[in-house]
Amino acid sequence: MLFVIFLNISAGVSLILLFITILLDWFDGLTAKKFNRGSEEGYFADLVSDRLSEGIIFSVMFFPFFFLFTANCFLTIWSVVRKRHVILPLRHILLALYVIMPFLVI
Repeated sequence: MLFVIFLNISAGVSLILLFITILLDWFDGLTAKKFNRGSEEGYFADLVSDRLSEGIIFSVMFFPFFFLFTANCFLTIWSVVRKRHVILPLRHILLALYVIMPFLVI
């Protein structure tokens, strides 16, 4: 939610918030693996929280992220049904765009 608020105020702050979100998600998974705390419920909760955070982040960027977010939701359902983790790394793509975009502007 803070990402969306700061997006119009400061691109730098929103970039830092996005990076923190990705870092915390990575640390959560690493900690669960290290201490062997993985479970189906935890996996499902992680998937739901990831899609919620992406929904909030991409609510202000309709095109093209809405379509990618929708595809990610379907992949999440497929992942749960098939018990095989397949998603699009949308937050990572957005972070890469933030870093690359200043160099693409002519």
